[in-house]
Order: sequence, then C-alpha cells, then structure tokens
Amino acid sequence: ELTNEYIVDMKRLSAVSFHNRGLCYLDLWNIEEAIIAFKDCIKISEESNFIDYLVPCYCSLSFAFSCIGYLEQAFYFARESERKIKATKLSV
Repeated sequence: ELTNEYIVDMKRLSAVSFHNRGLCYLDLWNIEEAIIAFKDCIKISEESNFIDYLVPCYCSLSFAFSCIGYLEQAFYFARESERKIKATKLSV
C-alpha cells in the first residue's frame, strides 16, 4: 500500500530528477531538452507545492531562453523567479 508520505517522496524525487536532468542538458548545450526538463520540474513542483525547486528552475529557464535568443521568454522567467523569491520571503 502506498502511503501519502511515499507518494510525496516520489514526487519530490521526480522533481529533483527533472531539475538535475535540465542542468545536465544545459551543460551539454542541449537547450531544448533542458527547457523541457525544467518545465516538467516546475509542473511537478507547483502541483505538489515544492517551492524549493521553483526558483532555480525559473532562473535556469531564463538562462536557457536567453541562450537561444528568446528574450521575451527569458525576461518572463526572470520576473517569475523574482516573484517566487518575494512570495517565499513573505511566507517564511
């Protein structure tokens, strides 16, 4: 039987995995795959309220989009990271 704690742990592990995969793809300069991995991490993190991965993913997405010249998306994710930081500071 799966407990809630186990399910939460597996979701957190999945979020960490997508985040780390995105970083690896960035290091390999596979920007498109990095973007997909970071977006998957954000999706899991937002669904499960894992705030500790949102800001790093938003920052990484901002960097990734800037690398391929998508400046509007880069600025969007930079602003989102700032917004998440401010929201986190207020909730602590």
